[in-house]
Amino acid sequence: MNSTAGRVQRLRAHAAAAAHGVFDFSERELAAARSWLSTGTEASHLLRRGILARDILRRLAPVIDADELLVGKFPLRPPSAEENDELAAWRRFGEPATSKALGQRSHMAIDYERLLRLGVSGIRSQVA
Repeated sequence: MNSTAGRVQRLRAHAAAAAHGVFDFSERELAAARSWLSTGTEASHLLRRGILARDILRRLAPVIDADELLVGKFPLRPPSAEENDELAAWRRFGEPATSKALGQRSHMAIDYERLLRLGVSGIRSQVA
């Protein structure tokens, strides 16, 4: 078996083993909460959302598993007791007051062939 096939089999086994686990995204949520609270005087919602995304990416060290070529999963460590208290307060008082980010924000699959063939105005005509 070549090294690529072996790597893919190990990645599949790793993904299958993790598929039924319980994942704790508290660390990401805590980074988002701290960022949102730190930008309370900023008038622009869009700027606050941009800073929030930046802060999440800055504060969380990516997890790189063995055999991976594409990396960047968030860490899934459980929060400390103090962080749990902070998160509980955030979920009760802070999160309900945040502005919601609606719509597509990631993992887009753009049909470049159609875009290049029709152009932006052609796509807009199809949508209309």
